[in-house]
Amino acid sequence: MSSKPVLISGATGLVGKRLLQCLQQQGVELRALSRSPRPAADTGPPPATQFYTWDGFTPPTQAVRNTQAIVHLAGEPIFAGIPTRARRLRMRDSRIQSTRNLVNQIAQLPADQRPATLICASAVGIYGDQGENEIDEQSSIFKATPEPMGNTFLAQVCRDWESEAARAEEFGVRVCSLRIGIVLSRAGGALPRMLLPFRLGLGGPFGRGQHWVPWIHLDDLCGLIAFAIQHSELRGPINAVAPEAVRNLELSHTLGRLLNRPTFLPVPPILLRLVLGDLANELLDSRKIKPARAMAAGFQFQFKQLEDALVQELRPRP
Repeated sequence: MSSKPVLISGATGLVGKRLLQCLQQQGVELRALSRSPRPAADTGPPPATQFYTWDGFTPPTQAVRNTQAIVHLAGEPIFAGIPTRARRLRMRDSRIQSTRNLVNQIAQLPADQRPATLICASAVGIYGDQGENEIDEQSSIFKATPEPMGNTFLAQVCRDWESEAARAEEFGVRVCSLRIGIVLSRAGGALPRMLLPFRLGLGGPFGRGQHWVPWIHLDDLCGLIAFAIQHSELRGPINAVAPEAVRNLELSHTLGRLLNRPTFLPVPPILLRLVLGDLANELLDSRKIKPARAMAAGFQFQFKQLEDALVQELRPRP
């Protein structure tokens, strides 16, 4: 990698924390943006991480200037609570407004002080419900339109999110939008929320469980981000998912088997819709997605099979 630092926003979130560790182990100089107060420098091994407080509005110029890459991960969690109108507004603004402000800050820098690369998080929710279609970033199903045809709240957020990130290309910055699937990690995100009902013997598929679920192990997601920083041929949408999507029924049965718990209680879709509104689509829509661009560029996944990823996260830790 370049000798310039990498800047990570959302650095104290699930992905940001692990990415900091991964890049630090590679000897990369790091800067971090976070709402959480942190010390001026990390106490980990050199090179130290420089932390900056950022609330999503104008980021500190000194954090953005003279970086080799910016990895923008900040955003209100999707399933952290009941999706009230205020929470939905925070979900949207924390992604779109923060990206707009970040790109505006890049635009104000002299050309020789701008990052070469902006890697911005997005989500597979942009695809909507694709049924049994196997799709990648350039599937013919999307050739009639510039964007996939998802029409849910999250699909629209992702479209606008990626559009704001793409503006950085006007200023000579390579932009990658990572369309991230369900991230598997015991440290946070979807998996700990899934484990509780299964451990209580109440786990099961959503509805008939025939819809396809795209997923990725946390270590592979961080590895793909590091790979994208280094490989300038990657740009535009990149599916950040494992090569093998699984049906929701297989996900449920595998998790139940590994936990030695029954999985015969399906969760009625109507119950999910009552609790989550149209965000229930993110749990019920079918997306059989392939990471075509990552694989074509030579990225090697550590966890290609769901069971391997779950075993890694469920095994006892010292």
